Amino acid sequence: MRGRADDVINTGGHKVVPGEVAAALESCPGVRDVAVVGQPDPEWGERVVAVVAPADPADPPGLELLRLHVCERLPRYAAPSRVVMVDAVPMLSSGKHDIVRLRQELLRREQTEAEERYLIVPGQCLPLRIPRGGEGYLVEAQLNDVSNACVVTRRREVPHAADRYR
Repeated sequence: MRGRADDVINTGGHKVVPGEVAAALESCPGVRDVAVVGQPDPEWGERVVAVVAPADPADPPGLELLRLHVCERLPRYAAPSRVVMVDAVPMLSSGKHDIVRLRQELLRREQTEAEERYLIVPGQCLPLRIPRGGEGYLVEAQLNDVSNACVVTRRREVPHAADRYR
């Protein structure tokens, strides 16, 4: 067996061993440290996510470069569909990556990025920026008839990046 059974990522019926993907990514220029985890995906079961500590934070490697690097060494389905840049990959006292903490942090980040709400109250100058739609975002505004307050919600449309690469 190439990896522990609970470490295997099942994406679209394919089995991906995170350690193999991480080993491929470690040799990519611009990568100082990397961990690979599976993240729940409603369509594919799980998606492959690379958590990368770049060698140069001012010039981190992009998703396309990382995918290309993996695809040269492993099957295409093993390439990450998402990359998250971090200052340092969290470690356990044993020197191994803290995968449980990584998964929790990724979930927290995704929930935070997915939706932002702003309360706009007439007659008050609040230090809030009104969100713009932008690519991949939906903006909804709801006016409360009683208080004339407006709740603006900016919701990120989470694209299934894997759809573009399969």
